[in-house]
Amino acid sequence: MRTRITRAWPELKQKPFRLLSMTIIVYMAVVWSWLLLIDAAQLAGNTLTGIVLAVLVYITMVTVSSLIAVSATRFVYRYYHNHAQVGIWFVVGLFVLWAAIEWVVAHAVALLWMGQDGSWDTSLPFGSLTPWLMYTPLRFLARLLGYYGLSAAVGVFVVVFLSKKLRRLALPYGLVLVGLTIFAWGWYRTSSGVSIEAVIAAEQLDVQQQIVTDADLVLLPEYGLDDVPSDTSRQRVVSPASKEVFFIGSHQDDSNTESGAVRNTLTLGSATRGFISEQAKTRLIPGSEYVPFSVEILLRAAGADETLLHFAATRAVEKGEAPIQPLPLRDGIVAGSEVCSSIIAPEDYRRLVASGATLLTNSASLGVFRGSLMYQAQHEGLARFMATANARPFLQSSSGGRSLAVDHQGTLIASTQPVSTMNVIVQGNQRLTPYARVGEWPVILGLMLLFALLAQHTKVHYFSTAIKTKIQ
Repeated sequence: MRTRITRAWPELKQKPFRLLSMTIIVYMAVVWSWLLLIDAAQLAGNTLTGIVLAVLVYITMVTVSSLIAVSATRFVYRYYHNHAQVGIWFVVGLFVLWAAIEWVVAHAVALLWMGQDGSWDTSLPFGSLTPWLMYTPLRFLARLLGYYGLSAAVGVFVVVFLSKKLRRLALPYGLVLVGLTIFAWGWYRTSSGVSIEAVIAAEQLDVQQQIVTDADLVLLPEYGLDDVPSDTSRQRVVSPASKEVFFIGSHQDDSNTESGAVRNTLTLGSATRGFISEQAKTRLIPGSEYVPFSVEILLRAAGADETLLHFAATRAVEKGEAPIQPLPLRDGIVAGSEVCSSIIAPEDYRRLVASGATLLTNSASLGVFRGSLMYQAQHEGLARFMATANARPFLQSSSGGRSLAVDHQGTLIASTQPVSTMNVIVQGNQRLTPYARVGEWPVILGLMLLFALLAQHTKVHYFSTAIKTKIQ
């Protein structure tokens, strides 16, 4: 078996490539490990079925993400060893290729879990280095390079530093990264928006608090407005008569669907006027709000129809028709709000910022993760990314998990566990970062280069095979 593998992949005979491949596989196994700790019974209806599904999903995610990443690494590794001289343009090409490969991995593993109410642009970006880099000063590069570009910039520096052919470029490359980091920090160090006082709730699904406050905004978790009619919303938020206090949360709603299906509805309201606007959530999460086609086929083949019926009765959510729009609160304060799963969709928040949002919020339900430290660390890293890359404060209220507040510089300023509330003062921003304006530009360039290299490789391979056939 080992001989067959090395014949197909001769690069495995070389120690550097073996070590690099093993590093990728181990990294993927670690970052996806939170899948093994989710509340399987809550998702599947019974513990045994849930555990089997969780293990199968974990193995699939690690295998697919590792296979794509290692295959792409092999492609670049071959190019590297087939050229005696590699220089700055190779490094630039490697940077955009890295970004594109991470993007492909994030969308490929999400595509595996497509279902009837899924979104084709959904990503599961846990294979990236970016969530971890958001705990370092290098996070400011995200304002210039985006989610995948930040990971690529730092990853390529490690490659350059370890490579004998490229090590001469390590110092100037490192100085460029430091210079860009300082620039991105300094240019957006101050905010141009209005300050806002917010109360952020941390709750459990079955425990709601009555919040008495004169703050500008109360942020509630996902499903935090369940069983709270608009005309009686004061049972959740109570404010002085002299001031209008806004609240944002979500609730399950079956009143606007012909089939009677449940929608998860993002809701803006005030303590004095009740509900002001409602928008159905469009970014649904596989396995939690809809059943992927692959899982449905597997369950039906195994005769586990009861699991599907249980899911339809307890967790299925119908997708909204249109993307969620920013929520104007008062002059100078516009909330870019999403519900739960958009925490792993950077593009959702970038779109809201480009549409005028001055601060960002997320209402989440995190009980299914059962306090996984691995998920919590990546989750906070993603929150820090949304804040830093867009130069906007990011507030999250959660049920069954930690609530947090991050300022526009990506610094965690407050956090709390259920059941409690916390008061924070943050300053919005109206200035747009390069990332907020143009998005993941390294990915676009990387995909163009990747297609060009693959086309060239295919063409060379075709003519080489044709010549050999003719000679024979």
